[in-house]
Amino acid sequence: MLFSNAFKSDQNLKNEIGILKSFSLNYKVMQKLSDFHIVYVGIGKRGIVESSLYKNIPFKVVPDSIQKQNTSLRVSIKILSSDSCRLEINSNTSFNRTLAFGERFNGLGFDFTVVYNSGIYPFDPEASNRYYFYFVNPASLANQYRGKLNVFPIEEDATLVTLMVNGPIPQQDADYLNTLMDVYLDQGLEVKNKTAEKTIDFVDDQIGSISDSLSIVENDLEIFRLSNHLIDISQEGAIIQNKLERFEYERSLLIIQRKYYDYLQEYINSKNETGDIISPGAMGVDNSELNAQVLQLTSNITNDSDILVLTATFVSSSGTANVLGTLSWQELY
Repeated sequence: MLFSNAFKSDQNLKNEIGILKSFSLNYKVMQKLSDFHIVYVGIGKRGIVESSLYKNIPFKVVPDSIQKQNTSLRVSIKILSSDSCRLEINSNTSFNRTLAFGERFNGLGFDFTVVYNSGIYPFDPEASNRYYFYFVNPASLANQYRGKLNVFPIEEDATLVTLMVNGPIPQQDADYLNTLMDVYLDQGLEVKNKTAEKTIDFVDDQIGSISDSLSIVENDLEIFRLSNHLIDISQEGAIIQNKLERFEYERSLLIIQRKYYDYLQEYINSKNETGDIISPGAMGVDNSELNAQVLQLTSNITNDSDILVLTATFVSSSGTANVLGTLSWQELY
């Protein structure tokens, strides 16, 4: 049977897992997750205990641009009041400066503003009020998260997979997984849209070829009339003209169909697994058996490779969060 064993489900699964763990996809994810670009750490009163923070912090650093920040130094911050703080940066020389909240800091390769969330976190002079933060570029984050991302089928030969990342902050890893799923699905839709555009362009190009062929026939006929001083032609001549135009039209259709068969053969040989196959009917190929086989192939590939987000569950133990997101190969399109 045509297309038999052309695609393997287990190979499709491996390909999609590779895409989910790819740098390019994770880089797109990190470009969307601006809160990941700054890592915040709280320091205990004794200066010993440190805790990673995410969103639940009394201040926020607003960078002018993540590309303009020094990623090799960390910035220590001591909240002095609800109006000001003290920055310390250890570089070649120790830097210490009191900064009003909302005041822009530009120096040592940094360009940012610190804003205090006084409405949510009133200043407590008895608290430690000591923190530090540092900037991480999206490329480093992409490599970091794709390195700790685990993707595996729920069981052998299953079309359902589980995503898991381990980290100290469940909400942060949940945001990563949710965004990863969204970007992955958007990328799939983008591929489908590009396929539709290519199909339209292909059809338009072939229609243009037919129009050009008919125009050439009409021009040749007109030249013949003028060269032989024929203003009108007989009924028999009109019949010949109509037959000529019909034959030329049918010839153009046959050329289009041949191009479609060449396209289909190339698609099969390349073992393309995107499922973006132009249907025979769209190219004027009237072959019910072929049409059924192409539809079946498209359906099989779609069921094997398209992913739909189902659920995300979170389990915490011993201070480490195991964040899981479940994906299923079905019903995206």
